[in-house]
Amino acid sequence: MVKLTDKFPNRFVTLFGFLFLAIIIVTSAIAYYSSIRQMERMVEASNSELLSQLNRRLELSLTEIDKTVITLLRSVDARGFFYEDSDNPRQTLQLQTQLINMVNSYSNLQSIYLYSKRGNKILSDTIYTDADQFYDLDWIPMWGADDEYYAWTNLRPITEQPGITKEVITLIRSFPLTTKPEDRVGLVAVNLKASMLNEIVGDLELEDGHAYIVDGKGSPLTGINRDEAYPEAEIVRLLKETEGASSGFWKGTFAGDKSWVFYCALEYTGWKWFYVVPESKVGKTFAAIRNLLLLIAAVMSAVAAAGVVLANRLSYGPLEAFIRKIDSRMGGSVSKEAGTDISQLESKFEAFVSNYSVVEQKLRETVPAMKLRTLLDVLTGSKTVYAQSLPYFERVGVKLYETNYTVMLIEFDHRRRIGNLEEWNLYSFGLCNVAEELVNADPGGCQGTAVQVSATQSAAILSFPDSDSRANQLSAMTLAESIRKYIDEHFKQTVTIAIGRHYPDFGSIRISYREAVELLKYKWVAGTNTVITWEEIQEYSGTQYMKIYGMIDKLTEAVRTTDLGAATQLLDQMFAGMVKLNLNEDKIRHICQQILFKASQIYTNTGAEADDQEHGDFTLSEFDTFESMEEIRQMLRQRMEDIIARLTVKRSNKDKNELIDNVLAYIAAHYSSSELSQNQLAHIFDISPSYLSRMFKEHTSINFLNYLIDVRMKEAKTLLLQSQLHVQDIALRVGYTNLSSFLRIFKKYYGMTPSELRNAASKEE
Repeated sequence: MVKLTDKFPNRFVTLFGFLFLAIIIVTSAIAYYSSIRQMERMVEASNSELLSQLNRRLELSLTEIDKTVITLLRSVDARGFFYEDSDNPRQTLQLQTQLINMVNSYSNLQSIYLYSKRGNKILSDTIYTDADQFYDLDWIPMWGADDEYYAWTNLRPITEQPGITKEVITLIRSFPLTTKPEDRVGLVAVNLKASMLNEIVGDLELEDGHAYIVDGKGSPLTGINRDEAYPEAEIVRLLKETEGASSGFWKGTFAGDKSWVFYCALEYTGWKWFYVVPESKVGKTFAAIRNLLLLIAAVMSAVAAAGVVLANRLSYGPLEAFIRKIDSRMGGSVSKEAGTDISQLESKFEAFVSNYSVVEQKLRETVPAMKLRTLLDVLTGSKTVYAQSLPYFERVGVKLYETNYTVMLIEFDHRRRIGNLEEWNLYSFGLCNVAEELVNADPGGCQGTAVQVSATQSAAILSFPDSDSRANQLSAMTLAESIRKYIDEHFKQTVTIAIGRHYPDFGSIRISYREAVELLKYKWVAGTNTVITWEEIQEYSGTQYMKIYGMIDKLTEAVRTTDLGAATQLLDQMFAGMVKLNLNEDKIRHICQQILFKASQIYTNTGAEADDQEHGDFTLSEFDTFESMEEIRQMLRQRMEDIIARLTVKRSNKDKNELIDNVLAYIAAHYSSSELSQNQLAHIFDISPSYLSRMFKEHTSINFLNYLIDVRMKEAKTLLLQSQLHVQDIALRVGYTNLSSFLRIFKKYYGMTPSELRNAASKEE
């Protein structure tokens, strides 16, 4: 083996060693700096996009509720409530029914109040009373300046039921909506559950940071780790630092730590998001890369130093092999020779390159989220200029022409067949891919894209090279039929597709999308597995609609007289009229709910107990499970039959009801007696014990002993929580002379001993 000392002077070898060390240090520093900066930029972009998407989702939820409230305030019943000085019971009942429907429609709604200045009255979804006697008046002084039409409050507690207090955020609007302050006659308060903000904030990955939603003054609306001290001063400082900016990224000191702060403003409410992540936690990945680079540099430096010391005794071959390996990793030619003394260093370098590629790939996975946000902004009208949207389209791989647009809304039918939301998401993901392939199949024809807008709905944006609206609509219908047949054949599912009108400009995509949403409401009439267009929808007259609406009173009268034949005939006539008029989903919902409400009122007016009214419990969400008019008609017919049957039985068993009422009243008054038994009750009311047992089970659905235990256990719990009595004294008060029997039954009933229940309640308070 030829040694370097035989070919090179020692001075040259030493100089070469120091030069090599310098190259190692500079290369490591450049690699570290460029890698860290690139990943920082990608982390900033992905977190900002995520925060903006959640902000948009919150804004859509709030504006949707506000639009519904505005529609309510424009109704005839609302105007009558605010302007008329005298009470109108019928009008008040109809308006309260609308409030109930609104609260049931939105899971995030807690309650709604209407305040009339003229009558000094408040109407909510649960009560109608004088304003002075209403339980929640704190929101009225929170009304803003006179020139404001609406205002949002901070978190505030309300107590709608004794002992139950909930936090809400209230939207306050004046009535009329846009009128001078001196002409306003009332206010409306919409109470939103504070939990809705926590749910949206929970969608952030908050293991390493804190998220806050605050109002314009820095007061918290929600946040993570609310048990900890709220950094109000720091939040106020952030508001000043980011004043005038709608969204972005800021680096600085927060609560004594160097942090990354992502922020986004909610213009509609004046709130602001802050997502604060300490730099020490953000830099975990960066620190790992830095440490690996330092390790590599140290090992390489040690090898270089050893090469300098041993240059006169070692061959130049291993060093040359190492240089060739570095050159191949940096993009140079790969040598067939390989060194043997630095294999460990090479494996570490390969691991570094592999880990860096994995990190880079994870950051690139944010592209689908950017595509979702971009297309949702186009559909909702946040992006209305093609030139401004084009860079986003290019970044996510979307191709659209500059003009001539139509939007299709595609919804899966038979949603009850699959209860798992994840499976519907997979179906929708596949549908979007199929739709994009079919839309872009012709290179010179239609171009478009598809995006999932809910678990079972997807929207397809179509753009055309020609301006012939009729030809473009025909092309859209052809594509819709192709998509429908493909899903039916390959997915074994059916879809209903609504096609909005054709528009020439990019900014009208949102209008075509809204039209498709409205068209989908005709699905109950048009049927499933169909394509719906505006040409198929006929306008109906108000007179014909009111004629159908007027048949509700006749139907409820037939229910009142228990005439099942007449009720069934009227119901069939109403549904035939609704199909003939081609009513949309909203109109059909309203008519069906009025039928259910009035029919159930007939039964409850006979004196039915609360637990005997399950047939009358109905919400808007129930209608989401129906796929056709026939299913709705069958549901209403079954409800009518059930109510008529109950009325018949109730009227025939009036005497039995009076007897069982007397028995239950006696139990309520004498449950504390240890002598109380079924035989004693039979003797007191002069009936046989077997008849009493059968009648008791028929009217209460449980036997006598279980009913008596239920009464005693509930009273025992009340005494435990509202008094300081000893457990033995409580047992005697509820009819148990044997303490062991009381403890055994109490634990079986509540799952814990009396002492454990009392301690748990104390800790909770």
